[in-house]
Amino acid sequence: MLAAFRYLPVTSHIGWGLVVKRDLAEIYAPLRRTILYLSMVGLVGILFGLGMIYVLSTNLSRPIRSLSHAARRVEGGDLNARAHVTSTNTEEGLLTVVFNSMIERIQNWGDELEKRVGDRTAELEKEIQERKQVELTLREERDKAQKYLDIAGVMFVVINADQEVVQINKKGCEILGYGQEEIIGRNWFDTFLPQGIIANTKEVFNKLISGEAEFAAYYENPVVTRGGEERLIAWHNTILNDDMGRAMGTSQFG
Repeated sequence: MLAAFRYLPVTSHIGWGLVVKRDLAEIYAPLRRTILYLSMVGLVGILFGLGMIYVLSTNLSRPIRSLSHAARRVEGGDLNARAHVTSTNTEEGLLTVVFNSMIERIQNWGDELEKRVGDRTAELEKEIQERKQVELTLREERDKAQKYLDIAGVMFVVINADQEVVQINKKGCEILGYGQEEIIGRNWFDTFLPQGIIANTKEVFNKLISGEAEFAAYYENPVVTRGGEERLIAWHNTILNDDMGRAMGTSQFG
């Protein structure tokens, strides 16, 4: 309650007293309404501002979120993924355009690489089939030649540059007294020549392979059989060369 008093003189001996009083709630009611109104307006303004901030942040972050989503798909192997371009007037929009262009280029490279791999695979398969056919033909020709050598009445042997026997016919096995599987891969000089001529014959052979010695188409030397018997063989020799013309061994029969 708010009250106010004032004395009002009527005569020299009589006066009136004026008292005015008013309830405080009634006095502050307009102020409270104003404060409430301003509070509501302020709250609405704050909510509106927050809404605008959310909308703006969503619009601003949408290209980044789209770019991030597309990047995760690409990481998972999906090269068809593309980020949505909202505008090319912003850095985010330009970044999205560059990203899409990069992924498209990678996809094109991948498609081209896959095509090349497919073409090369087909070529290799064809080459493998052709090589298998050539190997089959060579094997058949070798077997045929081996049969001719086996029925020949002479000893035939092929020695590589490492002095190892790589081929010998049936007659050669009979003369030496070994099975073919026991001879193939053995050092010819250490195994089948007399001890006294091994060193000299090896030296001549190595010089022949390296081109330091003249080729002798015919010569004689003994061989040692399984039983220790020496058999004198008259050899007719041929140098075997590779595609570059380098000596890779000898073939000899006698």
